[in-house]
Amino acid sequence: MIPEAAITEWGRTVPWPTVEQIEQDLVLSRLIVEIANDDYLTSWCFEGHLFAQAPCT
Repeated sequence: MIPEAAITEWGRTVPWPTVEQIEQDLVLSRLIVEIANDDYLTSWCFEGHLFAQAPCT
């Protein structure tokens, strides 16, 4: 659970009108930071490899 104070503080940074939108933006922003800090995930997500190749049939 995200502390209400963190959501309130993040709400000062983003333009979203509802608490739910602010909370979702905070979660997604944090997720992007975590992906960017992981070498393997960064190579997949930020270098155009968003989709794995189809398995052999």
